[in-house]
Amino acid sequence: MSTINSDGLMDQPVEGARLRDAILVAYARAFNHPGKLRILGMLARTFNPRPILRLPQGGLIRVGVEDFIGWALIRTGGYEPHTQALARRILSERPGPFIDVGANVGLFSIAMARVAGATVVAIEPDCENCTHLRNNVRLNGYSNVQIFNGAVSSETGVASISVRQQKNSGTAFTSRTPTAGDRSDWVPLLTLDQVLAPLLSPESRPTLIKLDIEGAEKEALLGLNFDGPFRPHNLILEYNILSEPTWGSFDGLRAFFEDRGYSLHSIHGQSVAAGDHLPEDNIWARDCR
Repeated sequence: MSTINSDGLMDQPVEGARLRDAILVAYARAFNHPGKLRILGMLARTFNPRPILRLPQGGLIRVGVEDFIGWALIRTGGYEPHTQALARRILSERPGPFIDVGANVGLFSIAMARVAGATVVAIEPDCENCTHLRNNVRLNGYSNVQIFNGAVSSETGVASISVRQQKNSGTAFTSRTPTAGDRSDWVPLLTLDQVLAPLLSPESRPTLIKLDIEGAEKEALLGLNFDGPFRPHNLILEYNILSEPTWGSFDGLRAFFEDRGYSLHSIHGQSVAAGDHLPEDNIWARDCR
């Protein structure tokens, strides 16, 4: 139960920051027995509903025990460790703006804000997630993180955000028409250029844009002028069975980025083709211009 650092070496896993957090983490990672998940959930809800965890490279994050990402951190000690290692390496080699699109409660934002010379713009549409994100930034005392509570798209307006999987706060869907029974909040809908213009002042090219917005990655990128001042040096985006239809196919994804001057790689740096396994369901686009 360890993570991978930027040199490919094993780090210590995420740990509980306080005694009660450490006890909860230790029990979660101990041997399994009948009813363990039920007992763990009861203990968490009663005594420690949002434990504080210490990340391997420093930084604190408060998570929900029953949330998908929170549970992964508590149970296994990490979440997307190879993607985090790549992001840290990119930012360490070229310090600059990191744009976290779909920041959730701030795992990547908190980790990348610690890289020397990095600044962070965290974009999160879900209002509850955004509250936890702000609290996590305050918990660390960061002054280099800016937060936009809204959605990004190719057009502007307003959108309703509905979280449809109770135990996965990262699964939020944007819609112009709320569905009956969904928990919906209305948030602003802007293009990436519109979000970045006031937040990256003076204008500067992002070192890295990371997108994890449940299949809406292409729509968000259509709102970015790749010939403008915010053309990123690197992008990391989720690509899986959920997002594939929006691109048409892997060849559609490749054509989109090649037309804009980018090459596609796995998060380990290898070239990728249709049908290849993508570790952690993420793909890396590098600027070739």
